[in-house]
Amino acid sequence: MNNPEDAFAVEAFVPLGTIPLIDDVMTTGSTLNAAARTLKASGAERVSALVLWRSVIGNDTRDLIQ
Repeated sequence: MNNPEDAFAVEAFVPLGTIPLIDDVMTTGSTLNAAARTLKASGAERVSALVLWRSVIGNDTRDLIQ
């Protein structure tokens, strides 16, 4: 849960509109949250996440994208 915070960077133009994030399996949501925060800090208007499967291990009730 601690590592993803500095794992992402935006090196190009962030397009206007909604940026989709797609994850195959979400456990705690930390990776999606870190990626979304990076996109929002780089100018994304909105970030939306699509998850195919949700793991019950490490179930966390925090908001994913803040």
